Amino acid sequence: MKTYEAYEKMKNRIKHYGKMNKVISNVKTEAMKARHWKSLLSKIKMSTPYNDLTIGQLWNCDVIKHEKVIEDVLTIARGE
Repeated sequence: MKTYEAYEKMKNRIKHYGKMNKVISNVKTEAMKARHWKSLLSKIKMSTPYNDLTIGQLWNCDVIKHEKVIEDVLTIARGE
């Protein structure tokens, strides 16, 4: 029974990472130029340069919380 709680916690964490990966995959398009990434990173308050960005850093900033901002920047990028 003790392992059941750990299993549920890990299961929820994996689901959360799956949701974050969907958001991240939407952003990884040809429309997103370096200037859009710079704008996005400043809006979500990440100081990492675009060229040095890793998926782990995006996971750590919890892109689900910033989904609205990400969608706004993506809309602007697609419109250009």
